[in-house]
Amino acid sequence: MERRLPILLGFLCAIRVHNQQGYRLRQSGRESAVLIIPLRGRIRFSQGEHVVVADAATPVYIPRGAAYLNECLEEADSLLFNICDTETVASITPLAAVEHERALSLFARVCALQARKSAGGEAETLSLLYRLLGDLYREAPPAREEALLAPALEMIELRYHDPALSLASLAACCHISPAYLGRLFKQTQGKTPFAYLTEVRMERARRLLAERYPVGEVARAVGYGDIYQFSRAFKRCFGRSPHAMAGVK
Repeated sequence: MERRLPILLGFLCAIRVHNQQGYRLRQSGRESAVLIIPLRGRIRFSQGEHVVVADAATPVYIPRGAAYLNECLEEADSLLFNICDTETVASITPLAAVEHERALSLFARVCALQARKSAGGEAETLSLLYRLLGDLYREAPPAREEALLAPALEMIELRYHDPALSLASLAACCHISPAYLGRLFKQTQGKTPFAYLTEVRMERARRLLAERYPVGEVARAVGYGDIYQFSRAFKRCFGRSPHAMAGVK
């Protein structure tokens, strides 16, 4: 995704916002841009298939005209700077981390300038925001696709042996839809969630067989109630049956 510094036309207000977990807001088209710096918690912004999760390490910039769904995944406190910019259709942009002390200090200065209503107050405010945005746009944040997928990968590592582990449960732990989870797996892992899970199971099975555990016991240990289904999956993965791998005649 292209990341370019926005052109600011004016400053509207700065506010501190608290969102409870589960809060949802659908925007059909923002009238002003907003820079959001979460101090704690997690907020998901969805524009169709484009999803950005803002947290204490990932501020976001939402341009004027953006339509999206805002969902609070974890109780959040955030600093919001409402701005007039030139964009009307651009995507929500994840930004690099900023020290919270610096963000709070800038927030206090902007609020003071806002209250003072001096002739040069808006120009000084825009100068402060430009310097902040310059730092936030300088370095790309960690890939959000990988960050979104991390809970599912961890769940697979911990529960690969559970026959009930499903695409729906993996998607739920990432707070995304099963269809989007499938696309993320293809994009970051090059395979479907089921193929990834099967590979993890087969690698664990190979290690257990190397330690001379019985095939039936190994099948159950990696989430298969049907030994024949396990044997077929194992042979597709390694080109040999589990009995052959274990050295059983």
